Amino acid sequence: MRWALLFLLAIGSIGVLVRAVQPGRDGEAPLYRTSIVERREVIQTVEATGRLRPRDLAVVIAPVAGRLASVEVAVRDVVAAGQRLARIEATNLSHDVRRSRAAVAAARGGVVEAEATLRDAKRVHERSKVLAQRGQMSETARDSAATASSRAEAALTVARAKLAEALEVLSAAEYAETQLEVRAPRGGVVLEVPSQLGAAVSPAGPVLFTVSAPLDVLRLDASVGEADIGALRVGQAARFEVQAFPKETFEARVETIGVMATPGQGVPTYPVTLTVANSDGRLLPGMSAAVRFEVARVPNAIAVKDAALRFQPSDASRVSPRSRVFKMGADGTLEAVDVAVGLSDGVWVEVHPADTSRLNAGDQVAVGYLTGDARSGPGLKIGG
Repeated sequence: MRWALLFLLAIGSIGVLVRAVQPGRDGEAPLYRTSIVERREVIQTVEATGRLRPRDLAVVIAPVAGRLASVEVAVRDVVAAGQRLARIEATNLSHDVRRSRAAVAAARGGVVEAEATLRDAKRVHERSKVLAQRGQMSETARDSAATASSRAEAALTVARAKLAEALEVLSAAEYAETQLEVRAPRGGVVLEVPSQLGAAVSPAGPVLFTVSAPLDVLRLDASVGEADIGALRVGQAARFEVQAFPKETFEARVETIGVMATPGQGVPTYPVTLTVANSDGRLLPGMSAAVRFEVARVPNAIAVKDAALRFQPSDASRVSPRSRVFKMGADGTLEAVDVAVGLSDGVWVEVHPADTSRLNAGDQVAVGYLTGDARSGPGLKIGG
């Protein structure tokens, strides 16, 4: 009998405890969820997304048509400007050079022949003039000699033009032959190489190589919403995270702020470029980044959770949003405290009580009801 009585008393105690934390029934005061007021540092940030890219990028296409004979570098290789990257095989270029050289030789022969013809024509012309003066040659014969000399001069001009044209064709063919070696346009890091030897390539074809600036410094391209862009400035510090290293934070600095907005799902955003030090080479182009720009900081603020500023008891008088919090008294009643809002980091908000004695670190403020029930209670004190 004694043990049964003790058991019933224990059950009764549990019932009292449960009742103390359960929401009140009709006519009972509701119970509130609370958060502690803290004195802490509040850092206001602007958040954005972005992507890491090389500072500069050069693409290399095939300078001439042919087939890819060899590739002499691999991805991540560091190359110097002018270094050979690949060789192209193009037998038609060798044939073009040989044909062009033969054409030049023929054109030179034509010039020599035209010069000889002109010399003979001039000699005949000069002699005809002398003979005509002596009366030993008719004027018709003299005029024919003059015409032949003029024609010889014109023929020499044509022969020289043909030689010049042949030399131009030869120069172009020889230059094209030198283009069978694909070379790096700049020093840097190889990001992309062709995958198939023997493939047909041409100047109108796909990119063969991509060479970036050295990756010890990267560029971070971010998009910032129009509501936040005014808080940024060139030289401003920022931090970002990448999925490859989820537990690490990296530093960056704002380099440029764009002036032309880009529509994004109806909300304009502005391009912001940041510089990122990458001396250890762990960060790679193409990685997505979650960026936070620090725009303001308060080192020792009285701060409450943002939910405390949103909470409004159902029977409280309506005031301007986010202008007061409800402090929990020792007897479980709520006391309204008027505040002015300062910086926010999205979770914690700096507040300035109208009466500094009425809100201090360690106080508890209501952030909501323990249940969805929003009944009023007898212990609510409204006032500044």
